[in-house]
Amino acid sequence: MKYVLVLLGFSFSTFLFCQNEAERVIKSVEISEIKAEIKNHDFMLLDVRTPEEFSAGHLENAVNINYYDQDFTERISALQKQKKIIVYCAAGGRSSQALKKLDELGFQYVLNMEGGYNGWKAQQ
Repeated sequence: MKYVLVLLGFSFSTFLFCQNEAERVIKSVEISEIKAEIKNHDFMLLDVRTPEEFSAGHLENAVNINYYDQDFTERISALQKQKKIIVYCAAGGRSSQALKKLDELGFQYVLNMEGGYNGWKAQQ
């Protein structure tokens, strides 16, 4: 009987862990998918370009955290891990690296905008 209870407890714990992992979304998507997500208004836009790039133009309501800053990891660690995040840079390189970092930090829902801000502007 004791073994059955231990087995049931282990199975339940495994089930809960797998459910939490199944809810995580960490991926790169095309700009058309990002445009659909933006309509939901339940996200944070994270621009990882330099302040100079950001001031030259950015998506409305975006938050700028420079990927090249020494405290980048510390600053993104302070963000809400359950908040849906859309990350972008100029063309997709830095935001791809930021996506990996956000994944390592345990964020639950992060989309990387393939093509970045330059791709977004080209489609306007």
